[in-house]
Amino acid sequence: MRRWLKFVLLILSFLPLGVGTYAYEVIEVTDGGTIKGKVKFVGRPLKDETIRTNKNQDYCGNTLPANKYVISPDGGIQNVVVMIESIDKGKPFPKDIAVVNNYRCAFDPRVIIGFKDNELEIKNSDPILHNTHLYQDGKTLYNIALPDKGESIKRPIKKTGLIYVRCNTHKWMKGYVYVSDHPYITVTGKDGSFVLTDVPPGRYKLRAWHAALGEITKEVEVTAGRFTEVNFEFKK
Repeated sequence: MRRWLKFVLLILSFLPLGVGTYAYEVIEVTDGGTIKGKVKFVGRPLKDETIRTNKNQDYCGNTLPANKYVISPDGGIQNVVVMIESIDKGKPFPKDIAVVNNYRCAFDPRVIIGFKDNELEIKNSDPILHNTHLYQDGKTLYNIALPDKGESIKRPIKKTGLIYVRCNTHKWMKGYVYVSDHPYITVTGKDGSFVLTDVPPGRYKLRAWHAALGEITKEVEVTAGRFTEVNFEFKK
């Protein structure tokens, strides 16, 4: 028995510390670089869908844009999540918490960023009942009824990955929360542009994800104090 115990202790002594306990380390980034670029759609222009509403039409109206594809005249794609795939240390996390906002019978913004071990605020900005239902890994994460305008509830974010957001009252409402364990992640603006600042020098894998168009991955090398341009092109 003692021999067996000594053998186990010997094996453990050769294992690297922190196996299975990975955690992002916040450091002062004094020589960081910047990754910037644009996400564009190339090919025949995509036409967004029109939703016919079937509930609260006096407030929501009879039709709404699906906002499945929000593309600028020059092809820039809005609502694309751009992130470094894995990074173990760098700048601090943003102080603002993620907000799922029920606004004008849609989730606005449609795509947001959340951070593991932070909070998520679910808010109703409409004068009608919304029932916000969040799913992760195919299971219900939170199911929250918000009957009053201005009402909000906060819940913890415990796991990385994609959270699907739906409204049980208004079936057409769809949104997404992309949860990260590091702060090097963003969502493209109206013109499809993005910026990631204070990135420690090194080689990384950069991913662009869109709910309807899929994802693209590119290798990128960040140099201290320099701008590195990375552009993505989606096709369909």
